[in-house]
This record gives sequence, structure tokens and C-alpha cells, in this order.
Amino acid sequence: MEHTIKPEVRRPEVALYTDIVYKNDWNGFRQHNCPLTLNFLRPFYNQWDWKKVPLIIWLEGGAWRSSPPARRIPELSFYAYHGYAVASVQYRVSSQSLWPAQIEDVKDAIRFLKTHHEHFGIDPDRIVIAGESAGAHLAALAALTGGTDTFRTDEWKDVDDKVQGAVCWYCPGTFSYVNERGEKEKQNYVATPEKLLVNKNIQEMPELIKEVSPETYVNDQMPPFLFFHGNRDNLVPVKWSKSLYDKIIEKGGEANYYYIDGAGHASIEFTQTEVQEIMLVFFDKQLKK
Repeated sequence: MEHTIKPEVRRPEVALYTDIVYKNDWNGFRQHNCPLTLNFLRPFYNQWDWKKVPLIIWLEGGAWRSSPPARRIPELSFYAYHGYAVASVQYRVSSQSLWPAQIEDVKDAIRFLKTHHEHFGIDPDRIVIAGESAGAHLAALAALTGGTDTFRTDEWKDVDDKVQGAVCWYCPGTFSYVNERGEKEKQNYVATPEKLLVNKNIQEMPELIKEVSPETYVNDQMPPFLFFHGNRDNLVPVKWSKSLYDKIIEKGGEANYYYIDGAGHASIEFTQTEVQEIMLVFFDKQLKK
């Protein structure tokens, strides 16, 4: 039996480009090169018309101990189907390099993508950075220090690293509460992720706590923020991100905070339609003006 159909074109094709090296870091202690990569998704409308689209930069979590740039590609394709390019960026973890290498990598990645915007078909002036947990911490820092010399290296030094917004899932927005980790939580770690990140007893060093905390960098030039946090998160307590949100609001910034009822840390609720749609509205507002 023969059939003829005429599908309605409701969405673009999506192309995926993997393992793009944006930076090489030489580890002198271990005497080896550490290539840092990103995976890149984008709408593929027409191979002869590489029109510029807005960009979402995604940073995966992992307690600063892992940074898998392929982990969330299936979920991120949702935004590519809605007209966005998405770059999922790897950064050095605490076993490779200590703080502030992680945020330096993220800001280098932003400038790399802006430098090569013609090649990737992205608009360098329409970028939102997003992440979960440790990735949210770095996304917040990048958004709050964009366009400044803070955490800036000499890579692509003539390019700015400003972004137009930040989305943070269960974000460690302050490290002021590290001393309040419960005994049960402490027993889960030989050394806490915060201590491994800086290789110091951070809970005894108020100046280092201040340096690592995104809330320190809240300013009157910051872009809009969108927060999500599960009200049953026992790994990153709600007040760690709520403190940053409160500081942004106090400073007159634009931010929205969503509690996810019944959700724990990195639980499945965060990848559901309700969250996707709220994020999409935020992206559209900031990037499709």
C-alpha cells in the first residue's frame, strides 16, 4: 500500500558536534596536557544558511570532582529544537587543578565561543549561562564577574565575557554555611567537596569563603537570574542559594526563585516539562528581544 504524507515543519533539525577542544592546560605537576572540551548543539535549518542564533552555555555539576560535558545532551536538545545553540562545557575538576582554575576555564570558554562566533553561527551578544550544583556555582560566578578582570586569564584577552543571564539549579551561592554541615553529611565524605576544591580547611578561612562565594560579587551591573532548588535537598541546603537570591534582590537586581516541591539534590523533577518551560520563557525574554 502506497501513501503520501506532507509533514508540517514545526521544528528545525538539530546538529551535534562533540569533543571540541577550547583550551589546553599543561599540568606541570603531572607533566601532561589536559585538553578541555565542549559539546555543541544547534538548530540546523539549512546547510547553506548558517544564521546566527542565541547561545546557552551549560555547566554540569559533580561537586567540582567531575565535569562530564555529555551528561545532559538529551535534555539540552529541547532548547536546540526551540532555536538555541547549546554548548555543554567541561572545566577542570579539583583532582586536576585547584581553585580558581574552574571559574577561569568557564570564563575562557565564554571568550572562546565569542571569538569563534562566526564559525559556530552564534550571536556573541545573546548568551545565557546555566548549570547545576557545582556548575551552577560557576555559572553564577561567571555571570556576576563578566566584563571584569576577576578570574580572567590572558586567553582571548581582547574579548569580553559578559552574559545576558544565568540559570542556577541548587546553587552553592554562598560558602558561609560550610560549618553547618550535619554530622551525617560529613560522614559521607573523607574530605568535603569544598575542601578538595581549595585544598585547605575552608571553614576556618573567612577570606577564602568570601572569595569562593558568588554572593560576594553581587553588583549593580549583573544580568537577570533564575533559580531552582528542591525543598528536600540535603546536599546543598536551600539557604545556600536563597542567600544569593536575597543579595541580588537587595541590590535591586532581577531574579526569580522557584522551590521544587518534594525534590532532592539533582532529582528527576528538574528535567520535567514545567521546569523546561519556565527556563524557555526566561531564555526567550533575555535572548530573543
